[in-house]
Amino acid sequence: MVKINGDRNILLKNKKLKEYFGINYCVDLYRGCSVDLLRKEFSIKKYKGIIGLGLNEDAYMPIEKQYRLTREVLELIKEFNYSAFILTKSDLIIRDLDLLVDINNKNHVFVAFVMTTYSDELSKIIEPHVSVPSARFNAIKVLANAGIRVGVIMGPVMPFILNYEDNIKKTIEKTREFGGSFTIPDFEGALMPSFCKRINTNLENVENKHIGREENSYFNSIDNIDNLKNVFYSMARSSNLSTDIPFYKHNENDCKQLSIFDII
Repeated sequence: MVKINGDRNILLKNKKLKEYFGINYCVDLYRGCSVDLLRKEFSIKKYKGIIGLGLNEDAYMPIEKQYRLTREVLELIKEFNYSAFILTKSDLIIRDLDLLVDINNKNHVFVAFVMTTYSDELSKIIEPHVSVPSARFNAIKVLANAGIRVGVIMGPVMPFILNYEDNIKKTIEKTREFGGSFTIPDFEGALMPSFCKRINTNLENVENKHIGREENSYFNSIDNIDNLKNVFYSMARSSNLSTDIPFYKHNENDCKQLSIFDII
């Protein structure tokens, strides 16, 4: 059951997220989000800016089908003239295409799908509670055809359970094929212990060989990291995909696209 509280600010600032994703505020939808409180906070902000959804938890996790908090927040983003950045592993986002198009027509919407692998079969093992990659790629096509800037964040890198050079190439190929405009690598993402336990249960025992322990998470031990980076960036360039998150300056009268160097 989702517990929804209204006793704290939920329109949050995070310097690190702003530097990486270019967002001004983020919302943790299923960690005490009150839509009524959010409406109040939206109404008093002098600078509108970009709202980040899904940065700490997927905005389209399975319970969103029932609670529809993300859709309610998108309605507020539209009403109060904000832009939106959404990070997800779910094709449920297509349900809200009407709102995304409305927001994008007035300001900006950016969507990034997280992809660990292009393979539906492997995805069902390592991430069983999210949309399979083929469904996510189809969602990319729908969003791109609607004029929404959409791409892929590839990670975490796990060369210990798949041929990652091949995985990089095929994921980038599919990103381009289905209309994505950017792809970002995550070569250093930590893996949660529950994730490592699941892959050890369903695949070969890889934990002691390829994953090191660090506090409450695991980190990848990647011997050929430089080669994988070269493969990624070379493939992205040849596919005409940006390897930067798209940054925009939100302006109610004139939304001007900036390069990353314009905002540093």
